[in-house]
Amino acid sequence: MITYLIKKNSAAPTTLEDSGITACTLKQQANGLDSLTFTQSNDWLASPAWPYATTVALIRRITTAAVPPVVTDTCLFVGTVETIPRQAQGAGPHSITYTAFNPVFDLQICELSQEWASTSAGGAVTSAFEPTVVLGEDNNGNRLTSGQTIKYALAYAVARGINIDIGTIDDGVTVPIDERDNIKCWDAITSMLRYTPDYVLWWDYTSFTPTANLTSPASMPTVSKELIGVSAETAAFTPRYDLRVPGIQIIYRWTGEYDGRTIKRRQIDTAGNIAHPRRISLIYDLEGSRSVFISQDVEVENYPDDWTTAAGKEKLAALIPWLAQLPSGDWSVDTVNRTGTKSYPARLTGGSVPSWSGKKTEHETFTIRVSYKMKSTETGSILEDLEKDLTFAATSTNATSKTYRKQTEWIEAEPVPPNLAAALFESWNRLHYDGGVVFHEQDCSFDLAPGKLLSCTGGQAEWATMAALVQDITHDLATGTTTVKTGTCHRLEADNVIAVYRAARGRRFSYLRLGRTSGDSSNGSQIDGASTTANNSVADGTPPCLRRRLAVESKDPDEKAVLIDLDPAAITYADPANKADRTLQLREFYALYWDEINSILKAKLVQGLISDSYGDAKDVGSSSGDIDGTFVNVSNVELTATKLQGQKRTITVAGGVITDLGTDADFIIDTPEA
Repeated sequence: MITYLIKKNSAAPTTLEDSGITACTLKQQANGLDSLTFTQSNDWLASPAWPYATTVALIRRITTAAVPPVVTDTCLFVGTVETIPRQAQGAGPHSITYTAFNPVFDLQICELSQEWASTSAGGAVTSAFEPTVVLGEDNNGNRLTSGQTIKYALAYAVARGINIDIGTIDDGVTVPIDERDNIKCWDAITSMLRYTPDYVLWWDYTSFTPTANLTSPASMPTVSKELIGVSAETAAFTPRYDLRVPGIQIIYRWTGEYDGRTIKRRQIDTAGNIAHPRRISLIYDLEGSRSVFISQDVEVENYPDDWTTAAGKEKLAALIPWLAQLPSGDWSVDTVNRTGTKSYPARLTGGSVPSWSGKKTEHETFTIRVSYKMKSTETGSILEDLEKDLTFAATSTNATSKTYRKQTEWIEAEPVPPNLAAALFESWNRLHYDGGVVFHEQDCSFDLAPGKLLSCTGGQAEWATMAALVQDITHDLATGTTTVKTGTCHRLEADNVIAVYRAARGRRFSYLRLGRTSGDSSNGSQIDGASTTANNSVADGTPPCLRRRLAVESKDPDEKAVLIDLDPAAITYADPANKADRTLQLREFYALYWDEINSILKAKLVQGLISDSYGDAKDVGSSSGDIDGTFVNVSNVELTATKLQGQKRTITVAGGVITDLGTDADFIIDTPEA
């Protein structure tokens, strides 16, 4: 026996009959709004028994004929009352009709926000959640697929207080980043659903908390229904050959700025037969890359190695005009003392030495003791034979005469979504069957719902294997009538090809998406000034840090993708106590390798991008700790080694002796000490 019950808020459920409900209809929609409409015989002027915002649950109870009977309750719907139309016909019966909607109604109202940083008038960096969202990224800037973006919007709604759970959400596809203003959670969800209109967002109510699920056709169960010998009517299904796309071509375009030059870039992604005249061509604009450099001209004059030589005296005469009045043979240099401590080899004569150049400066005074003779211009006789201390000030430096350059800003282009054309081609190349069927039963069976596929036997032969997407279901509990609509989702305009164009046309790529949560620090737009000019010093600045992660992707000669990913967050410390600020830079360090001829470990200098060494020292080599030797300070272990070319090898160590290198190879034991 099947009985339907209705539950009001936290009260105990009652049967529809006991609640005075004379009609009850449940509607379920794929990628849409589920609703429950029920009519209660009542004075239409009386206060409603189910006020606005009341939580309603519809329960299907099956009671077996066993002794004792087994009772199984299944929740079919949970929602809140949103509309209460009233009706009266003259002196006839009065009634009040209630309509309750599932949480999609709340998702259509709840705005979606992300955190954006800004700078106050006083220069302080603040952040706040605003209804501007970068679809395809989470609040921390991590890349999301279409399914992950839907899950992100649902999780945000949960955080805002909407009573839903999140079930199984298929990943979907990686889509271009899309910045939107003033959107709701449901807007974000439908924007992602447009890319894969054969995916279905549906709700499971069995836990009494509406649970959202996103399912691809490959994960949907197929329900087969017989059309002959049962009360089925108006079965009609139209195969939508016109919606099948022969090929898809996606053109991604962006503009790069490199040191003031504009470079236009293009990348094409294809799937299927793109030569077909009915192919679909889409264009997506991506945020471009930007690279900014600063430069500084520096001129220096080297100090002589020996001030007492003719060349040294010539330099002094140019610096101290008094000496230029004396013939070179009438004076000599006794001593040269300088107040600086760095002994830089050159004097700055033009430009400035910026801090970012890596070069240093020092202001100092030179004191030169000279011996000189003053002679008569007429007779040539010596008038004076004296010593004298002469001085000159200079800015000394270890820079050279050249133009120094530094990249002050680099923002990489928005990544091209991988395999989007193939994903769209698969979704839009599915043969849909638009149509529907009506089933009349003593009680609605509820075996069909969004998130399932329908095939029908007893009709056209192709219907038996059509696996049509179930889009809309209407269950009339009073009559046992189930009306099923299948095929494409008109709510996403998937019943015509315009949907895929709308998904591309309505998109806006995100400007400066990387700075959403970084804000403008006090020197965020500052360019390093010079550290020292020939005459004065200018305050330094700190270059802006625009990226927490750098990834460079290219292809090898065999067209295989090679990704260099510098992500500090990916570092896993063997000892958490070693976590600290690190500076990775090009350094020279020793790398271990195996000397096959002498059968010992050796080391050679190499260069790599590494940090300073940290942690406890590890003994490698002989028992004396030398780096060369056939022994290592371990017992029976396997060490992972890496060829310089990047290939992995396993070294077997037995009793402290290396017994097996795997293959002949130079290698580095991970991770080398600096």
